[in-house]
Formats: sequence, structure tokens, C-alpha cells
Amino acid sequence: MTGGMIMGFAAMIPWLMLAVYGARLPRRRLAAAAVMCLGLCLSMAGQLFLLWQDGLLNVATGLPLHICGMMAALSLILVWQKQGWIYELSLYIGMPCALLALVFPAVIASSRPPLMASHFNRVHGLILCVGLFVFLKNKTLPVSGRRAFLLGSVYLWCVWLINPIIGSNYLFLRVAPAGTPLVCLMEKGELYLMCSYEMLAIMMISLMGSLWQKAAKSLTFAGSRRACSRWCRYSLPCTSPNRAPEWLPAWRKAPGPEPDRRRDPA
Repeated sequence: MTGGMIMGFAAMIPWLMLAVYGARLPRRRLAAAAVMCLGLCLSMAGQLFLLWQDGLLNVATGLPLHICGMMAALSLILVWQKQGWIYELSLYIGMPCALLALVFPAVIASSRPPLMASHFNRVHGLILCVGLFVFLKNKTLPVSGRRAFLLGSVYLWCVWLINPIIGSNYLFLRVAPAGTPLVCLMEKGELYLMCSYEMLAIMMISLMGSLWQKAAKSLTFAGSRRACSRWCRYSLPCTSPNRAPEWLPAWRKAPGPEPDRRRDPA
């Protein structure tokens, strides 16, 4: 588990750098969004191809009904948006769940484990990076996480109803993956696990709300300081030619004539 976790976070570093680099300037955002969409599409298609190759692709394994599978599909839309319910789901539920999935990886069994693990890590890392990309691009936050909690609760109970019909284990509501904390929760029953999901969602939304608020305030303060510094340095007249930037013309760099301070004789 430790090796998989390290590999997952290591694979996320280039995409994290792309998200931060692409969100800084408007002319980079289109290219960064396109690259992240391409990475998500290739990773999800790669997982489905490996399942098909092993004869495991069916409605019980191929639908995006796991929370991270759903958020990966919604991230293809989110990366082009500014606000909306997808943004709220990503900030308050999708990103924390993707982080937990990297800490406690539950990779589907495959005949090619390293390839399946690489697709798994890339998908979950891109869920985090897309949410961060949209946050850095907009620097705005939802008013609250109530809508995200409501949508997540409806989604949880819908999946609970679908699982017995198609014989699936989406959201790990029937069988908990080995090596994760869900094993301890599953021992007390399925309904206990679902109530634990609800309590965990409340804790995540509360924690992420405070963290995102602090991050937004820090970015706003830092942006105001940088803007003020640029305005004071390049917009106000410069009295010292040594402090003038190189791109200024010569007439701006040269000091003006000293004013004559002598008084005219009366």
C-alpha cells in the first residue's frame, strides 16, 4: 500500500505543475484544460480497455458509478466551467475522495497490474488537479457546501438501490476493499457503512470549506500586494534612473532638470 501511494502522488506532480502553470495566465488556460481533458480520457479509456481485455467489462464494473469515476467524468465538463454544482461537488467531495483513494488505493485486479495502477493514479490525480485548476483560475468559492452534501446523499442512496439490481459493488457498499478503513466499517453492516459515509461527508465539507476560505483569502491578499507593487513601481514617476526597469525608453530613464528654487528678487 505504501508503494502504491508513493507512486500515485509521484504521478500527480507533473499534472499539478500543469494546473498551477496553466491557471496563472489566460492564454495558457485553454491549452492546459485541453491537456488535462486528454489525460482523463486516455486514463478512463485505458482502464476500460484492460477490463475488456481480461473479459471483466460489464455493467457491474464499467459504469462510472464510483465517486471518483463519476467525478472524473464530470471533470471533463468542469475544466471548461467557472461556477456551478459540479464545481461544488469537486471542491467539497470529489477532491477529498480522490485524495483518500490515493492514500488507500483499491485498484481493480487485472492481468497487467502496473498499467492498471498507472491509469488509476492518473485519474485520481487529475480529479485533484482539475479542481485546483478551476479554483486558481476563478479565485471564487461557493457560498456553502449544502448543495454538494445534498447531491452526494442522493447519489449515495441511488447507487445503493442500483447495486442489487445489476449485481455491482459501486461505492464499495457490498464488499469493502482489503487494506482500507472501510473493512472495519463494513463489519457492522451495510447501513452502518452508509451512515458513516454521510458523517464523513459532513466532516469533509466542513474541513474543506474552512481550508478553501483561507486559501481564497491568501490568494486575494497576495494578488492585491503584487498589483499594488507593480503599480507603484512602473506607473509612478521614477526619480532615480538606477531604479528604472530596462524596458523603459531613454527619456523616461534620464532624470529631469532640477527646478530653480531661487526666489525672484522683489
